[in-house]
Amino acid sequence: MKDLTQQFPSLIQLFDTQSRYKLDSVGICEEYTSSKRNETIRTPCKQYFVVITDHKSWKGSGDESRPHMIISGELHGNERIGPQVTVELVRLLTSQFGKDPWLTELLKTRVLVIIPTTNAVGYSQNARYERGSDGKDLDPNRDFPFDQFPELCMRTVAARSLNEMFREFRFQLMLTFHGGANVIGYEWGDTSHCSGGSDGGLGAPSCSRAEDHSFMHALGLRMQSYAGTAGTFEKTYDLGSMGETVYPVKGGLEDWAYGASWYGNEIQCRPDTSKGLAAYPISKTTRNSDKQRCITYLIEAGNQKQPPENQLGSNVDMLSKTKGAGDGHISRNVRLSIAALDALRPTIQVVEGYPRLSSVGKNEQAWMIEVHFVVRGAFSVEQAFIQWSTPKSGHEVQSGASSSDHRTQLHLLSHDDPTNPESSADVMHASFYTPKSVRAGVYFRIVADVDASLFKSNTTMEPQSHIMRNRNSHPRVVSKTWQLITEGAVYARVEEESSGIGWGTNGQLYAQSSEGGAGNGEFWAGLASSDGESGGMHGNPDTKQWSIWTILAMSAAVLLVVAFLVMILIIILRRLFHSPRSPVNVNAGDPSDIEMQFLAEWEDTESSQSSSNHSSRHEFEE
Repeated sequence: MKDLTQQFPSLIQLFDTQSRYKLDSVGICEEYTSSKRNETIRTPCKQYFVVITDHKSWKGSGDESRPHMIISGELHGNERIGPQVTVELVRLLTSQFGKDPWLTELLKTRVLVIIPTTNAVGYSQNARYERGSDGKDLDPNRDFPFDQFPELCMRTVAARSLNEMFREFRFQLMLTFHGGANVIGYEWGDTSHCSGGSDGGLGAPSCSRAEDHSFMHALGLRMQSYAGTAGTFEKTYDLGSMGETVYPVKGGLEDWAYGASWYGNEIQCRPDTSKGLAAYPISKTTRNSDKQRCITYLIEAGNQKQPPENQLGSNVDMLSKTKGAGDGHISRNVRLSIAALDALRPTIQVVEGYPRLSSVGKNEQAWMIEVHFVVRGAFSVEQAFIQWSTPKSGHEVQSGASSSDHRTQLHLLSHDDPTNPESSADVMHASFYTPKSVRAGVYFRIVADVDASLFKSNTTMEPQSHIMRNRNSHPRVVSKTWQLITEGAVYARVEEESSGIGWGTNGQLYAQSSEGGAGNGEFWAGLASSDGESGGMHGNPDTKQWSIWTILAMSAAVLLVVAFLVMILIIILRRLFHSPRSPVNVNAGDPSDIEMQFLAEWEDTESSQSSSNHSSRHEFEE
């Protein structure tokens, strides 16, 4: 991990929980003799972890614009597959950043935290338990404050490390690797939700269904399918609740991570410190209604806890299920981890080679813009379409939405080559039309409404996890924006954050709603005989937007009306304040005299007009 951190500093940040959270160390993980000083050097065990994302555009753990996910490589030190999986996963993600569009998008839109050896001393000693300096062995996966006694939790550095990480980050998904079975397990797995069975014995006859079961099972199926069979060395994973597929336990990590914030089975720990660790503050296990809502999967990565090296697989073409000598335990669990990371947030991936432009119409007067795309990370797509718009400042003011496509169920990780989305049956298509004469350019993006099916199948209980709540409140997924520059038929991707391109009534573009406007643009482009396009969500151009000639004509009319009113006002004022030729001598302060003065002026004016009219008639008669 240290080598990878040095190689990819903009993608990986390396920490240890001892330095970051001021935790104790337990055990010695490295011991060697120094030739220079002729003495034995002993290095205490540390819980190292990495934070992987595109750090150039991320503000740190408090930045929740990207969802957080965590992977624990092991809690039992003699279960060896998980730590090796995490190293190869980090290597794959970082080495393909900027090369593989899908993996690049994952690191640009998500935050992955990995702690390869959570039980560091157990891993160094190849032992199940965390062994302290006093020689006592403790099981870290019975050390969490859920369905446990207060004095029997937070006694291990492993448990404290994960607790501190949950206090800092807001994890939505977790994978925790184990060994000794071939199972993907989800909640519940504690003794209060599962009847029968025993810790370390056979699976329980039944466990209560978790509040987020629909998502848990859907993602479990996807991970099961994409992981495959580890070549010829293992069958497909079994899938179900932990209590039923393995056995119920008290104080398990998985149930604590999912339910401690809301279920009511959490406790405040008062750990026994006789092991030699410093006291752990009760406040650090006080219930937080927000942090422990993380859907967590127990991955029993193989029936052998330490499979031979020839069954681990190869790092060549790890994302394809070759089912041959190149596949193995590490390869299939890298794929499983990628499937979980992908499901953390639905995103839209456009197939390479699109958007694609082609000339259409009798005179080739229009462009057809066609896009092929897949919706990653979702389980169903209720509708997906292209939303397009011209700028409000342009002469041609139009907007619309293309025909709607949908998928009742997505299997985008079940095929052999997920890096090539065009090979998937989940590829969707959308298109719209624009006349070549438009000068202002046309902006467009893909919109998809997803995963309503998860909530329809989860009607009996209210979802409690972060990931289900977020998906319920934000069911619409929107791609980045493209701009079509019609001169030369060039299109370019627009970074909305930097360019300020907006959608809707408050944006720079005339797009009143995702469904509104001129449908798929066939009528606007001169390809249809009426305003009702043959396909798409119908609508009309904005009648409130006028051409420049209309604006000029209306402005001229307004000016004429104003000029006419001004002339009338001038005439009235001249009549009122016209100076008399023969002023009458009156007293200025007497109202009756003022009245007589106005009368005299009026009679004088009438006499003058009568004389003028008489003179005019006389001249006419002559």
